Amino acid sequence: LFNILSESNILEGIKKVWASPYTERSFKWRQQYLSNPENVYPSILIIPSVDVDYSGVMITKGINSGDESDLTVAFSRGAGGAVDGQSAETRLITDRSQRLLAPAREPSYLRLPQDGGTSKNITTFENPILNEKNIKDLRNMAQQIKTKLPAETSTTYQGAWDVELGFENDRLWLFQIRPFVENKNAKSSEYLASISPTVDTSKEVSLKTKI
Repeated sequence: LFNILSESNILEGIKKVWASPYTERSFKWRQQYLSNPENVYPSILIIPSVDVDYSGVMITKGINSGDESDLTVAFSRGAGGAVDGQSAETRLITDRSQRLLAPAREPSYLRLPQDGGTSKNITTFENPILNEKNIKDLRNMAQQIKTKLPAETSTTYQGAWDVELGFENDRLWLFQIRPFVENKNAKSSEYLASISPTVDTSKEVSLKTKI
């Protein structure tokens, strides 16, 4: 729920979010994957709303390459798009370069008016979402997370981080950080490995080259 201003609406929003795991749709989904779909204990995070120009997620590793020094980012225009599964602009960011993995393909996005609620807007695709300054800021943020978070929280977690953030007038806003959850069983599956094609991760294909 975005951009809720009054105290009464915030309290009502908490009730709606708290009740959401108990809808018929949620139960059906959990019954497919969980042996105890009734045992759900939701928690709620309340954070200030920011009317960002674009927002997204950053994983502090190369998801495809597995390189711990790389970053994988996905950004959409407006608030919350990449988190909600939109066709986001996805990039692999290394120490010295960055590569476009997929362009954004979502024509609509949400903005957060000062009087509350959301407004729907339309965009075009001729310009990229992230600029060079944004990418530099993401590198710096990832480095600070990797060094400061373990020290200040005394965590023993050694894996990658899942970070939600946004940009407003090129200013970076950090919304939340949590451990990045991977399906280690799928990664170690011999069957999945046998049917997965071998990919040359060092090969680059120009977008101007005809296929």
